[in-house]
Parts: sequence; C-alpha cells; structure tokens
Amino acid sequence: MTDNERFREAEALLALGRKDEASNLFLDLFNNTEDIILRLNSGLELNRSLDQVQDREKLLVIASETIKLAQRLTNKDTKAIALCYKGLLQLQSKVRNLDKMKRINLSPDWFEFSLENDKDNYQEMNEESKFFEEDAWKCLDEAKDIAQNSEDYALKSKVYSMLSQAYLQKFFELRFTNLGKNWLQRWLAVHNYDHFFFRGEARAKLKSIHLNMDEFALKSIKIAEQADDMAEKTLACYNYANSLQSVNNFIKARKYIKTARKIADDLSDNQMLANIAVLEKRAKTRIKV
Repeated sequence: MTDNERFREAEALLALGRKDEASNLFLDLFNNTEDIILRLNSGLELNRSLDQVQDREKLLVIASETIKLAQRLTNKDTKAIALCYKGLLQLQSKVRNLDKMKRINLSPDWFEFSLENDKDNYQEMNEESKFFEEDAWKCLDEAKDIAQNSEDYALKSKVYSMLSQAYLQKFFELRFTNLGKNWLQRWLAVHNYDHFFFRGEARAKLKSIHLNMDEFALKSIKIAEQADDMAEKTLACYNYANSLQSVNNFIKARKYIKTARKIADDLSDNQMLANIAVLEKRAKTRIKV
C-alpha cells in the first residue's frame, strides 16, 4: 500500500469515528513518509484525531513541526491553520498551569507559602504561564493576519472559528482565576451566574471576551455562507453551538444546532451528525435540570 493510499485509509477511518486507528496511521506517515505534503497533511489531521487534552504535549510538537513544513512549502494558508492549532494548545497549557498553581498549598493566613519549594514552583509556573499566553496570541494573531489577506474564504471561515474558540478559552481562564472555592460560587458558575461575584473591571473584561467570541464565530458563519461552502458553514455553526452551550446559553445554541443538522443531513456528513447528536443530547439533559 502506498503512502497516499494509507493516508486515504486514515481519512476514511477518521470519518467513521475510529480515531485511534486513524491516529496510528497519520502518526506513522507524519514520522516516516518522505512526501513533505503528505507529512504536512498528516500533521494537520492529527489535530483532529488525537485527544486535545491527553495528547496536548505531543500535539504541540506536531503543530510546531507542521508550521515549519508549511513555511518550507511557502503555504501560508496551511501555516495559518497550524498556527491556530498551536495557539489553542498553548492556551490549554496556560490553563493547566493555572490549575496547578491554584492547588499549591498555602499557609493558613494565605500570605506565605507553606514550603519554600512550593514558592519556587509557583514562580516557575507563573513564568511559564506568561510564555504560554504570549506564544499563543503571537500564533493566533499571525494566523488572523494571513486569513485577512487571503482570498480563500474557507480558510477565513476556519481561522475565525478557531479564533472564536480561543476567546472561549480566554473566557474560561478569566472565570477560573476569579472563581472562589466555596460551593455557592461553584454552583453559580455552573448556572452562569458567577459573574455577580466579580468586580466591575473583571466583569467588563468577561463581557468583552464573550463579545469577541461571538464576533469571530458569526464572521466565520457569514463568510462560509458568502462562499456557498456548506461543509465549512456546518462546521462553523457546530463550533459556535458548542461554545454557546459551554457558557450555558442553551437557548441561543438551538438555532445553530438546527442549522448545522440541516446542512449535515443534506451533505450526508455522518461524522458531523454524530457530533451534533452529542450537543442535542446535552441540551435535553440541561433542559431537564
């Protein structure tokens, strides 16, 4: 079997939801094929087949290498997608660090660290978090610039959708860093009322980030519509519906779930229909609560 045939087989497996098998094939191609274009495409596909949380460190290496491959091929559009993947992964890295920092035990008066080693670890993770944040937005801003200057509407739609997801992560990061440990605040967070605990500045920042999330998601959908790219539109609608559910706006999400389902039905996109079914199930569960 040729490398091209193995790549097509991996794509077919991914479409069937057999992600582990697809990942093994894509990873083998990424590491061993001499075809630079196949290696580039395999790197991009691994961002769809591997787990974004469990395989985050592996995906960061793959994203960095994919960016280099795109530069060698002078393929700016593909580079923009790889930059978005890396940016989103770096934002995840920051949130992971913030969670670790919050778990470090402080002395009862909360003014000094219980152990000197805790203090050193905290400072080290704080510096790492700053790097993750800077690197993430450097990647995302470069991707945005490439998309804005591109004539490829599918690329614009995809990049704007990923930028919307980046702002969603930023939204959760701000909520996480301002969220207290008592049960009332956490219950309010689940029901999207925790912003009442935030001071005016933090509340205004949350609103601004949420608006950015909405803005790029809606741009993504509109551009896909203008290009008459229904596959990209259903993906943009699905991503936005998922984001809206994540911030507990289930009513607004219904509209985009409905649109995504109609297009996916027309395209006979079984993988997307399966993804949409998860959102529909989540909505029913949430409504019962």
